[in-house]
Amino acid sequence: MAMSRRDRRCPLRHVRKGTAMTEFVLVLPILASILAIILFLGWFMARKQRVEVANSYIVWRHFAGEETSNEAVNEKLLNRAAKLVDQRHSDGPTDAIDQWQAAADEVGPGAGDLAGELFYHRWPLGRQTRLEATYPPVLPIGEKFGSKLSFRYGLDGPEWVRGEAQHWEALADLYYNDYDSMLGGIADGGNTLAETLRDIHHANW
Repeated sequence: MAMSRRDRRCPLRHVRKGTAMTEFVLVLPILASILAIILFLGWFMARKQRVEVANSYIVWRHFAGEETSNEAVNEKLLNRAAKLVDQRHSDGPTDAIDQWQAAADEVGPGAGDLAGELFYHRWPLGRQTRLEATYPPVLPIGEKFGSKLSFRYGLDGPEWVRGEAQHWEALADLYYNDYDSMLGGIADGGNTLAETLRDIHHANW
């Protein structure tokens, strides 16, 4: 007896369902791996951004007169997620002030000497900080890639406000030192006039 059309389609339909289920089971590990990688990269990028922001914050707060401890960095900026935080400080880059000093020296030796005295001895030098943060791995796969993030950030120096970068004391020490010492040693009777003369080259013109 001949099979009906419906009966002839049933075995094929069952085979297709079984094949689709098998393919789905086989692709599950690949999907899980992709999701794990996306999760790992997301956590990594978030932590990387926090460490970079924390590093620049440390340098700027230094020029504002405030030092930030490792505990404060982890508490305020790293969301208390790091196991270990370490800061390494050094003088900042001097490329900009080297160029300024060289330009002043081309004007004249005296200008170069004054610029060197101010830039390297009187005014704050730049600052750079290397911040290292060690995190526990988000996933076991993270142990293979390491759990330490390290970044360096530096500034040539602080921002100046008009009147803050004084140079009159440096001028007096470089060019009026003997004259100033002589005026300071004048005895009673002439000391009032001597102090008036000293105020001229110590004043903020």
